Amino acid sequence: MRRAEARGGVEASEGREAEAPALDRDPTQLRGRLRWKWRRLRTGLRRRTAALPIVFGNAIPKSGSKLLFNLLLGLADVGPFVDTGLNEIKPYRRGRPTPQAWINAQLDALRPGDIRLGYLAWHPQAEARLCRDGWAVYQIIRDPRDILVSQIFYATDMHHGHALHEYLRSLPDMETRLRVMIEGIPQGPLQRANIREQFQRFLPWTQRPEICVVRYELLVAQPESTLDRMLAHLRARGFALSESEPAPMAKLKERMAPSRSETFRKGGAGGWREHFTARNREQFDRVAGDLLQVLGYDA
Repeated sequence: MRRAEARGGVEASEGREAEAPALDRDPTQLRGRLRWKWRRLRTGLRRRTAALPIVFGNAIPKSGSKLLFNLLLGLADVGPFVDTGLNEIKPYRRGRPTPQAWINAQLDALRPGDIRLGYLAWHPQAEARLCRDGWAVYQIIRDPRDILVSQIFYATDMHHGHALHEYLRSLPDMETRLRVMIEGIPQGPLQRANIREQFQRFLPWTQRPEICVVRYELLVAQPESTLDRMLAHLRARGFALSESEPAPMAKLKERMAPSRSETFRKGGAGGWREHFTARNREQFDRVAGDLLQVLGYDA
């Protein structure tokens, strides 16, 4: 899986549909489609005996996306699900907004049992697809303050090709880096939305009853109960487990190993307290408003 490109905005702009064919000609996309067809063929006989939903995992960047994605790909070990082998559907591709028409086509191409992953902000056309019958959709969320810290370390230490790598490393200290990430960058080539605006684009997904919201902190601290709820969401959408409950649970827990994520730095929750200064806390509260309360986190 490719690492998500770091951009502040996530909305696809209109008038870029001409770029869609170029995305489909990407070599990794073409290879992925070939793998997808082979995996569909290989699981075809089993698939005929199972009622399977389409599985889609959605994430805010650095919210624990790789953990969620690894778990969902592990469903191929639990039932006749198929990892499409395609890259995550991202809001930006090579620095330009991904056309919504291309995103729609990617979603429309999925068939029962397919597993696809992405970083999709809410959009009415995406909602019309993800929130219909026959889909099992998971949205992972995380404390925005921990996400900010993770974003900074990812950009400065782990991904040297990140759009903000040089800029963030040029800043004098962590307090200044956090200030920039909280406030956003209003204009220029590094333009980035502030923390409230970033989350605002994903919040509608957390309000849809058709979507299973996975809280990163609970997934790490209480994996059994969280995985049980995720499997229940799958069963409610037509999939009947053929094995005893402990077997799929054990297989999915194996997928949570940090070594399976190339972007893993530090698990757990609340690490933001080690990095936020009093000024950062005041600034976050001012910019984020009631975001923490809406998401169910303590201030």
